[in-house]
Amino acid sequence: MSPHPDIHHPASARLPLALTDSIGFLLSKSAELLRGKFNDRLKAHGITARQVGVLAVVSALGGATQRGIADALRVDQTTMMKLIDGLEALGAVERTETRDRRSYAVVITEKGELLRERALAEARRVERDVLRRVPLQDRETLRRVLRALVTEA
Repeated sequence: MSPHPDIHHPASARLPLALTDSIGFLLSKSAELLRGKFNDRLKAHGITARQVGVLAVVSALGGATQRGIADALRVDQTTMMKLIDGLEALGAVERTETRDRRSYAVVITEKGELLRERALAEARRVERDVLRRVPLQDRETLRRVLRALVTEA
């Protein structure tokens, strides 16, 4: 028995029960783990996980304003501009004028679609690797719960 009953093992994790019982902490740490591994895999493609989110939204919508993408991903305008600038430099998206000359529509290019497909394949591999010890039924339950949290927020 541990000399500290509020500490969970294995020894390498030594997190207090107050943290391992916190859903917020566990969600945050899980997101960090997945995002870190995903970003490591994406380096070869010259893209980040956040940029993949932009590509996915733009592809699904067939184009959108910068504000619309930011709202969909719950990202501030300045961050969104930087993400789109990076994708535009890669040739993955293009900005086109809209009727309102103060805003631009962002559209995905053919190169961007290929990049999105490759990146989402990497995301599936990372998810499978990270969750390999979690039974499939539990993964589906987790996905359902997380989807409910994200879509209700």
